Amino acid sequence: NLMRLRNLPVRVHGWLVSGELTMGHARALLQCEDPEGVGREVISRGLSVRETEALAKKKKPGARKTPTSGSGRDADVEALERQLSDQIGLKVRIAHGARGGAVTLAYSSLDQLDLICQRLSGERI
Repeated sequence: NLMRLRNLPVRVHGWLVSGELTMGHARALLQCEDPEGVGREVISRGLSVRETEALAKKKKPGARKTPTSGSGRDADVEALERQLSDQIGLKVRIAHGARGGAVTLAYSSLDQLDLICQRLSGERI
């Protein structure tokens, strides 16, 4: 993921270094035709990463006027899954409905499970 960020303009890198944008914002800008222009808009409007992802999707080359998710799932939920997955390094699945929902973290080893437990409890296991 970090290697892909090298494709962003120098000005966007500067915003990352100064803290005006986060890594999540930068990843969202990768899909834009004009990442610098969209980045400027994100900073001026104070957009969250999820809002930035939605804006970047609209500004993506060849974007449809009425975006639809091929899977029929909520685009915000899918974006949140990707963001969480990137942050914790595990596959994340979110299911939600009228009465609540569930967040599923997929791990492949007991070490990863221990790490999840440590992060959730704030204690060393």
